[in-house]
Amino acid sequence: MKNMNKNKRKLAVAEYDDADVYDFTDQSERGDNGTFENIEIIEDLCNILKRIDSPALEWLNKVEESLKDIDYFTELEFTDEKKTQSLNYPLLPQVFHLLRECLLLHHWPEALKVFNELPTISVGASRTIWKVGTELLAMDGESNSDLMQDLFNKMKIVKELNCKEVVLDYVVYLLSINDSNDAIEMMQVKIKKPSETNNEYLNSLHKAYMGLLWYLEWKKACDSLEKEKTRHEESLMGSQPPSTSRVMSYAAQKKNFYCKAIACFEEIKDIPGIWDMFIQRHVELLMHEEMTEDALKVLTNYVDNNPENLHAHKYLYKFCQTNYPEKDLLGQLQTVAKMCPSDELVLDLCSKLMKDDVYSALKQLFKLLDYSCWQDKMKPWKMMADCLHTYKVNG
Repeated sequence: MKNMNKNKRKLAVAEYDDADVYDFTDQSERGDNGTFENIEIIEDLCNILKRIDSPALEWLNKVEESLKDIDYFTELEFTDEKKTQSLNYPLLPQVFHLLRECLLLHHWPEALKVFNELPTISVGASRTIWKVGTELLAMDGESNSDLMQDLFNKMKIVKELNCKEVVLDYVVYLLSINDSNDAIEMMQVKIKKPSETNNEYLNSLHKAYMGLLWYLEWKKACDSLEKEKTRHEESLMGSQPPSTSRVMSYAAQKKNFYCKAIACFEEIKDIPGIWDMFIQRHVELLMHEEMTEDALKVLTNYVDNNPENLHAHKYLYKFCQTNYPEKDLLGQLQTVAKMCPSDELVLDLCSKLMKDDVYSALKQLFKLLDYSCWQDKMKPWKMMADCLHTYKVNG
């Protein structure tokens, strides 16, 4: 029994071998007295059980830390102690680390080899299998659509995964291969698990993507309507009688998709978060119907909900620049320049400042030209020369 325990301790040390690993090998190997070695081992165990600062506890903490993040693609938070104890913790975190490196370096064949080993890991790998599997299959686009569908059908019923999140990932893939019809059909399937319908963030994201899908259908209807109007006008000039029914049909479709998209986007406009892609589509829809004031409210509200989002400020500035040129936009430009001194809108700010505050314009230009991406551009240097000339002339 003593030899067996000694071998186990040696194995534990070997698995986490580094310069600072605590040595649990039998003390008799150092030539110490047998009674003294047993006392030391008992003291170490007591220190661990009582969580008293000691080399033994430090070693245990390092082991626990190394096994904490099994999967780089998810956070495993277990509040149930029994569930935690039932997990097979030594899940080869090196596998996940290696897979992550392959993905970051775009080493797809190597990533696939590592990926094939994941099903042998019983716990904690489901999310990685789904995320990495979709990424690898999406590399070849439409040619892997059947395999992607098979993977989706298997993963959406896995208990560890949120079905709604899996559906959203699959919908993004369908959009990447221009299969909006299947994407809409997939998004309209109701989730049967009650626990998954209570996730507010995923519900909002689901609604946003539903709005994006209706927006794409609206764009298609707009194109079809324009083509049909062109044919209608040509038929009026020719001998063939014009068909107004098709024009009316496309117009009705366009209006229907517009209303559906607006309804979805309206539900997320007041929710804090980064909704850049969806806000832009929302504004485009409103502007198509010449609802300028409503579009301005949407963008202003987005800035208020996301004051640290640079894009929100830029969207509002560019919108006002186009639709409200008489407005004083200096404050918006100063906010953009403060958040990102290398943004191209800093040049707009300097142009406005040069009229009344050359010194402030110079300060902004000096900050801008500190960035290598602007140091080879002619425009900021020319503005710098003009500012310096004006500053010198005016004292």
